[in-house]
Amino acid sequence: MHQSKLITLLRTFTPQEHKEFKKFVRSPFFNTNENVVKLYDHLYKYAPGFDSPRLDRQKVFSFLFPDEPYKEIKIQQFASLLVNLIEQFWIHNDLKEPTPDATLRLADAYRQRRLTAYWQKTLSETDNLPPSDAAHAAYCLLQQQIQQHETIEAQEKREQEPHLQAVLNKLTGFFLVCYLKYGSKALNFRRFNPQQNYNMPLADAVVQYAAQPENAANPAIQIYLHIWRSLQQPDEETHFEGLKKLLLQHHRLFTRPEAEEMFVFAHNYCIGKLNKGQQRYLRELFDLYRFEMEQGIISPTEPLSASVYRNIITIAQLLGEWQWMEDFINNFRQAVGEDTYIFNLARLRFLQKRYTQTVELLQNRQDRFGDVLMLLAAKSLLLKALYELFLLDTEGISDYDDALETFIASFIALLQRRKKELLHHYVYYLNLTQKVRQLLTQQLSGRVKTRFLLALEQSVQKTTEIAEKAWLLEKITAAKTNAR
Repeated sequence: MHQSKLITLLRTFTPQEHKEFKKFVRSPFFNTNENVVKLYDHLYKYAPGFDSPRLDRQKVFSFLFPDEPYKEIKIQQFASLLVNLIEQFWIHNDLKEPTPDATLRLADAYRQRRLTAYWQKTLSETDNLPPSDAAHAAYCLLQQQIQQHETIEAQEKREQEPHLQAVLNKLTGFFLVCYLKYGSKALNFRRFNPQQNYNMPLADAVVQYAAQPENAANPAIQIYLHIWRSLQQPDEETHFEGLKKLLLQHHRLFTRPEAEEMFVFAHNYCIGKLNKGQQRYLRELFDLYRFEMEQGIISPTEPLSASVYRNIITIAQLLGEWQWMEDFINNFRQAVGEDTYIFNLARLRFLQKRYTQTVELLQNRQDRFGDVLMLLAAKSLLLKALYELFLLDTEGISDYDDALETFIASFIALLQRRKKELLHHYVYYLNLTQKVRQLLTQQLSGRVKTRFLLALEQSVQKTTEIAEKAWLLEKITAAKTNAR
């Protein structure tokens, strides 16, 4: 059963969900089959991995029905029943939350039973619920008006206008938000995939109407309109300024994921400007990230993608925001995991020229990095830190030369061992280690020759596939000042 849908679903459960599901599966309202309870209880023994050999289908069947011959269809039936219960459990939990959808369904139930006072009260409660994404919020507003319309129609008062203008207004708002939101995503995708064409015949009309005064008070429409225009007309900076102003003012109207997604469009605009050499957008981007953290849009309690984490650190580094950068690394430790935290803290210590601390952070963890690219980056950072300590140890007190030679040999051995796995990365790091070894050998000889360093410098400059090229050239240039 290890690859079954049932086990796949159970592996996603948290301990709290298992605790609640134990009660759910025993509720006679949802389940009256004791064998389904027995099946779940048996499977739960092997949580959270559910990878025990005892979860073989035939063994599970024998546990449930010890006196019967194995029947594949029977075990499938009970597994299917348990899957259905899990799905009902998830739906039930969602309905317990005070969402607009659940409240609208309850209001509609009151409406169908002609309990007008309770219907009106419940319908009004949707205005006080936590924010949902813009498209869904517009949809819920539309559903409110549709219920009002259906209530009037049910009264069969032909002389009364059946609330259709309000329905049409909310329908228009819903359409505009959806079209601008997903149209903006299409435009953004096409930026990076020019071969992709999207058919958007209503685009011009939608953009033109969204810009009309009657839509000016709708933050969602205006935000997505500015996003659309900033993608279509990136040279018109007023669209970015308008987007930024609206995001800073109205971000609380949206769910955290949607607000985060809106800010990503602003990030991408800044990055596009930076790629064109407009350095003032570095501070713009930094200020956006800082605002998002202050407001909890980017939160240390939520997972943070490696690319966003790396971008934030790089921007702080380029702006010289060292203390802020250190606080960020420490505050978001849980959001990115231990490997990423250790590597970036070590990288900060290296930039601060605190090489001993860099070595201490990496030396005991260097072979435990799960991601191979992070492993290589950590190895090269450790190589650089050891080399810097070697240069500082002019009296040869700490034997950094021996440590460096040993480390280079082990790094090369690692590259050779994992050559097939590393693909083209192998060459970049092999060239780095070999060039550093050549430089180190010359320096340890006591006779550093300018001619040799010039040849090494030219070799590095001509080599396109080499990691840490700028740092290595800097070290060669420094060595030339002491050469003969």
